Amino acid sequence: MENFKFSFALHGHTLKSSLKHILCVDRRDNTIFPNEGTLFKLSQEFAGLGGNIGFFKNELELQANLPLAEDISLQGSFSGGILKELQGDKTFNISDHFFLGGPLNVRGFDSRGIGPSSDGNALGGTLYWASGLHLYAPLPFRPGRGGLGDLFRSHVFCHRRQCGGTSGCQGPWVGTWSR
Repeated sequence: MENFKFSFALHGHTLKSSLKHILCVDRRDNTIFPNEGTLFKLSQEFAGLGGNIGFFKNELELQANLPLAEDISLQGSFSGGILKELQGDKTFNISDHFFLGGPLNVRGFDSRGIGPSSDGNALGGTLYWASGLHLYAPLPFRPGRGGLGDLFRSHVFCHRRQCGGTSGCQGPWVGTWSR
């Protein structure tokens, strides 16, 4: 562990108190392998009621599923978020940042592998967006219905994403980082 480098300074103790609200409208026919339906999810977190951490964080997730044929569906998804600090002497920590990458949000990248980094350590960002287009189909040589083959699908996808920050930028997407 002696070769591990910290890319940020530790500034002592912090105290965060926050309230989080999640509004979710899920009209998909299946949460794991949906064939049709939509998902709308909005989450908001307000920190700053007590302690020295203060911010307002918004995240949005959208998903639409369209059946093309029996057991074949097309899925479009979009997610985005912004983290803004409150005015005054309050700030936020790296743990409050957005991190992208990994099998649960952007496949093909290391966990937390998208966005700004320093000496190989992910720093996260205060702004992100990600979109994807997915095609799901049954396995080509699937055994009969109702068996183990129904738990797996063929999956073709493409993703676009951006993670970074807005500090000192002329516009919301200027000066952001991506890999």
